[in-house]
Amino acid sequence: MCCHQETFTFSRGWAQLANQGVNDLWTRDTAPVFSKGSDGKIYGIDLNFNGWGQEKLRTDLSGWVKDAQKAANGVQDQDISGDKTIAAFINSTLSFPKLATWITMEGGAIELNGRGLAVVAESCIINNNRNPGKGKADFEAEIKRIMGVEKVIWIPGIKAAEITDGHVDFYARFYNDNSILFNWDGGLMPDKINKSIDAKNKDALLAYQAQVASWSAADKLKYLGAADATLNLLELATPKSSVLSAIAARNPGISMTERKSFNDTFAAGYVGYYEANNCILMGQFGDAAADKKAYDILQAAYPERTVIQIATDGVANGGGTIHCATQQQIV
Repeated sequence: MCCHQETFTFSRGWAQLANQGVNDLWTRDTAPVFSKGSDGKIYGIDLNFNGWGQEKLRTDLSGWVKDAQKAANGVQDQDISGDKTIAAFINSTLSFPKLATWITMEGGAIELNGRGLAVVAESCIINNNRNPGKGKADFEAEIKRIMGVEKVIWIPGIKAAEITDGHVDFYARFYNDNSILFNWDGGLMPDKINKSIDAKNKDALLAYQAQVASWSAADKLKYLGAADATLNLLELATPKSSVLSAIAARNPGISMTERKSFNDTFAAGYVGYYEANNCILMGQFGDAAADKKAYDILQAAYPERTVIQIATDGVANGGGTIHCATQQQIV
């Protein structure tokens, strides 16, 4: 199997979702992930969505345990009665053959460069609320079978802090075959002493970058696109806390969090942009300097595409990004 991201299309199955019961807009997590086999066929992978770990598994793995720490942190279970049927509905409507797997995860939990290299966060995959009893080697073998991934970059992420247990599509994204943009909050927790999750993720990316330097020319050509390639890393800084006042001002009378604090819920980061065929759709948060810097970085990263920056208050207040609310279909 191989998985491509370059070419997308929208077709009747997506439009017909209006007639299918859905609970939320997080299509990245509930729709199938598409993979093209060596036979040239497109397969729809149903990743057994279980509400980001909240419900018992639909796979035959035993030992499922719900993480009680999420509730303790104020994370609420969601109604997913319709959402967990979306992948099967789309596969059936579009007549894509289903590719079954024991993996339970969400589309936002994996980032691919289309050449057999992926980035994933350990926190949401090696987790008993999704894949009990399974380790990294198990996951890597299965993801190779269903998506053609041969090398995996593991970043730590964080469990139970928010509903996804740390989706990689908020942390790190490929913007070409050998380059990764990653979320950067300055590197320190609010105590100004301990490393933030972004800093720990960056450490893991830097460690893998060092490994790549010792790859053979053949491996660099295969997985990065050029025999002399390096793994490039680029920070995409988050907006400052001033976004709170900017967003509150343009949403008068609307509660901007259901949690203990704004920062617990609101997904203020630029990594969750969406790659369309001819444009990049990215978030804007009200920190003028950070918004402009992120725009300039993405425009430089995608010089052939038009970058469009929009306010995403409602999506971000739900803990997500534009990327979380979209899914591409390969052709």
